Amino acid sequence: MAEKIDKNIILSCLSEIVADILGNDDIHLTESMTASDVEGWDSMSHTRILYECELKWSIRLTLQELSSLNTIGDLLNVLHKKINS
Repeated sequence: MAEKIDKNIILSCLSEIVADILGNDDIHLTESMTASDVEGWDSMSHTRILYECELKWSIRLTLQELSSLNTIGDLLNVLHKKINS
């Protein structure tokens, strides 16, 4: 069985994805943040961020999972579960 990926590593990678898409290297996400806390994170960038997560970790997020996302922590939990399943 493959080694599980720690949430901190996923959060760091997620921060890099968001920073790359938004063109801002100073983004450091925390679990309590929401998209509205991040300058430039709009509906279009949201879609791109989720798509890049799917590509990076070779996963597919369901509509139910997507509709449950309110915070970065919610996204992190979904990604952690999908990546490590």
